[in-house]
Amino acid sequence: MANTGDIVFQLFIFAMVFGILSLIFKSRNTTKKRIDKLEQEIMELKSDKLKK
Repeated sequence: MANTGDIVFQLFIFAMVFGILSLIFKSRNTTKKRIDKLEQEIMELKSDKLKK
């Protein structure tokens, strides 16, 4: 049987991991929008260079 310290420690680790994962998922949505925007800009720059 695990003692109280181990249980608290495991809960703390779990809470930290859960918090980090939720932060990653929140920021991933905004990051994906930024990446899409960057990809559009890169495509536009490539097409501009091809035109010249």
